[in-house]
Amino acid sequence: MRLRLLVCAFLCLATSWPGSSLLSADDAEDHFTAGIGSMARGDVGGAIAEYRKAIELRPDYADAHLKLAMGLYLEGDLDAAIPEYRQALRLKTNDDATAHADLGIALAAKGDIEGAAAEQRESIRLEPERAETHNDLGITLRRKNDLEGAIAEYREALRLKPDYPAALNNLGNALTAKDDWSGALDRYRDALRLKPDYSDAHNNLGIALMHQGDLKGAEAEYHTALGIAPRSVQAHYNLGRTLRAEGDLDGAAAEYRQAIDLDPGYADAHNNLGIVLEQQSKYEAAAAEFRQAVALQPSDFAARNNLGYALVEAARWEDAITAIDESLRISPDNPAALGNLGMALAGKGQYDAAIAKYQQALLRDPNNVTIRARLVEAQARIRQHTKVALSIPGEPVE
Repeated sequence: MRLRLLVCAFLCLATSWPGSSLLSADDAEDHFTAGIGSMARGDVGGAIAEYRKAIELRPDYADAHLKLAMGLYLEGDLDAAIPEYRQALRLKTNDDATAHADLGIALAAKGDIEGAAAEQRESIRLEPERAETHNDLGITLRRKNDLEGAIAEYREALRLKPDYPAALNNLGNALTAKDDWSGALDRYRDALRLKPDYSDAHNNLGIALMHQGDLKGAEAEYHTALGIAPRSVQAHYNLGRTLRAEGDLDGAAAEYRQAIDLDPGYADAHNNLGIVLEQQSKYEAAAAEFRQAVALQPSDFAARNNLGYALVEAARWEDAITAIDESLRISPDNPAALGNLGMALAGKGQYDAAIAKYQQALLRDPNNVTIRARLVEAQARIRQHTKVALSIPGEPVE
């Protein structure tokens, strides 16, 4: 009886003792399996917790580090995910092409483009026939402004996997950067033949059609994109651009507002909404949108210059001069800004100063008929004022 109690005590101790390698290993596997189950149910937080427990029990558990990295990436915690990917690769006995590829994606999301490209190339070295990694490397190279390298990777991805809609769409995007709009149209259409509900490809096809002057075709593609993905910021924005080009200013404003509602930090949408409002003679509302664009992108010349012009139209001369001066700090010789500054100075009655700005603008853009007309008008104003001043009799001198 005493022997049976001792054996029982020893077994109980073994099940609870942290140093028991056999039982810790089993427990680590259980947590790892539980993590996979949680991930399958969409419980990413629960999966992360289980993977951490597995690693706590078995620190050299490479697959648990890898799964933890994936979970952290899905949660958006790149700073924690990247070290876990690296640790998994250090612990794995065989180099893992998938782990290198996933680390590359995480590094790209973090903004480490060089590091991402290096990991993706290592993954391709280990597994050269994997089309997805060639596509990912193409995206990374595009971000490095290596357009030809990106195109080569997209083409390789398609050689390996001809029915790859994402690679076709990405190749189309790269071709637009080379002004090969016809080639881009073909690639977008190829992508949509394979995947008719591909919202991004419909949106991109719309951009290509708009560039070629087919506004109705572009509008139809944006509507199709939004039917698939109603919260597509880019599709709302691009539809706004097309409607404005068609003269539907109310429709354009509505689409820009939709884009802004979905992404309040979208500076270009604020700027373009301001342009539409200015065209509708809603100058104060336009100025408010331009100010928002400037706040989001302080170094954006166009938004600052547009703000100045809206304030000129609103006859707020001092505010206009301030805004235009800021735009000229960014682009000192820009003829549009110099012309707008001339208008603001003329509005204040400072015709000599306005003429100087118009002349400065014409040195940069001699064929600008609008600025030349404003120059002639300012010169006429000076002549008129001089004539009026000479016709007023002088005061008698005592």
